Amino acid sequence: MVVLIFLALTLGLTAALLVWLRRRPGPARALQAQALLLAITAVLAVGPGRLVGNRLFLPMALLAWGLFLVWPLFLAGCAWLLRAGHPRWSWAALAAAVALVALALDGVLLEPRWLDTSVHRVEAQGLARPLRIALLADLQTDHPGAWEQRVLQATARAEPDLLLLAGDYLQLEEGEPYQEAVRALQAAFRDAALAPALGAYAVRGDIDPDGWEAIFEPLGFHADEQTVTRSLGPLVLTSLSLEASRSSEPPIAAQDRFHVVVGHAPDFALATPPADLLLAGHIHGGQVRLPFLGPPLTLSRVPTAWSAGRTEIPGGGTLIVSRGLGLERGDAPRLRINCRPELVIIDLVPSGFQEQP
Repeated sequence: MVVLIFLALTLGLTAALLVWLRRRPGPARALQAQALLLAITAVLAVGPGRLVGNRLFLPMALLAWGLFLVWPLFLAGCAWLLRAGHPRWSWAALAAAVALVALALDGVLLEPRWLDTSVHRVEAQGLARPLRIALLADLQTDHPGAWEQRVLQATARAEPDLLLLAGDYLQLEEGEPYQEAVRALQAAFRDAALAPALGAYAVRGDIDPDGWEAIFEPLGFHADEQTVTRSLGPLVLTSLSLEASRSSEPPIAAQDRFHVVVGHAPDFALATPPADLLLAGHIHGGQVRLPFLGPPLTLSRVPTAWSAGRTEIPGGGTLIVSRGLGLERGDAPRLRINCRPELVIIDLVPSGFQEQP
């Protein structure tokens, strides 16, 4: 309802401004109308959007509707009105409208299902042979289906020795719909037939309700609500609780073997914990990443430069933050721009290891 009211108001304003521009078409007048439209759209999105629904995500969703629907329609109207007296401005307005529509189609239809598999090579002292880790973060779905099956099958093809899941699995209200989603996600895991030699380990994310462990226990995965450290033979794995992953003093002890730590949020890395490889998700890469600037919003205390990909922490280990595989649900805009969903593969290799030609 809020979206419909917002669109009714902004589209009505768009029509009124185009009528005003029609009386005396010109570039300066078009720019004035555009500035007024953008300003009022922002006020309508941020003001009422903060009074109902999610105070952060609903304004973002309304701004997305304004940017990718209302503004292109206004620009197309300007192109039509300026076509006779100002053809260059007309073409510029039309090009801008087409670019915004193309960006919207990319963000809604293309990128959210355009899987990127990133492979990181990390030297690990003490290993006798290479080991492969697969990191899945933020499946964050309300309807497990073909996309999740495709991701898990791609994970199985990578043949990981260790599977780590960094939280945020199903985002919908508890009840029968949630249970149906649990069964669908379990079926997708079973169909993928993932059988990593060192096991599969899951931690809790922000959206995961009490009892979330029931998703993974029938699959034989370890689902850790609290912080747990395990010896896995050639390495040590610490799975962090949700609170510990956000902590400035995470309960991570030094180990005498290569030490991997996985948590939902990457904030724990700010403490430079005594570990060799730090893995996290949560940020989704921002879902929208601006060229040269990165994401406008991360919902994390880590620097923007740490919000996705690999970071060598000064005086610490290697941090890898996944861009995630799903989308924020609820009131949030369901799009990705310049931020493809990511399956993360980490190849641990003994120091000085050389692959055979």
